[in-house]
Amino acid sequence: MLTGALCAASAVGLWRTAHRPAVATVLIGAAGLGLEGSGVCVTDPVSGYSPGTPDARAGYSGTTAALHDAIAVPIFLGLPAGHGDRRHGTRGGPAGACVRWSSGAALVTAATFAGAGAGFAQHPTFVRLGGLYQRVCVSIAFAWLTTPLLRTRRAAS
Repeated sequence: MLTGALCAASAVGLWRTAHRPAVATVLIGAAGLGLEGSGVCVTDPVSGYSPGTPDARAGYSGTTAALHDAIAVPIFLGLPAGHGDRRHGTRGGPAGACVRWSSGAALVTAATFAGAGAGFAQHPTFVRLGGLYQRVCVSIAFAWLTTPLLRTRRAAS
């Protein structure tokens, strides 16, 4: 819940600066709201998470479990789409490194999101690593989000 609130607040801060395009900022805000909603709507256990849980589930146990998955979409799609923001600068020098970092983070976030989805959907190749893919996806996405926040803070100083 705290991460969602901080993500939404980050979007507001980025919106208030002229350094970010509106689309990326809205996607970051949607991810924050998705985190808030996912925190309120608890998911069903699946794939041995938590330990002792069977791999497959017959279906959602209730409305909140289904809402958890639906509300999470802006997190896992919105943040990688926000990575595509090329307003970090030109290709050369430190700004170019930010463009490469954004592009790489977008690819890794999207790929690990797909791996997590396949794992939670019980695909035999991915089922044991679904939770790991999800954690890597979230970690890279929020590590990336730190970049424009630090650049905006530095520009404001």
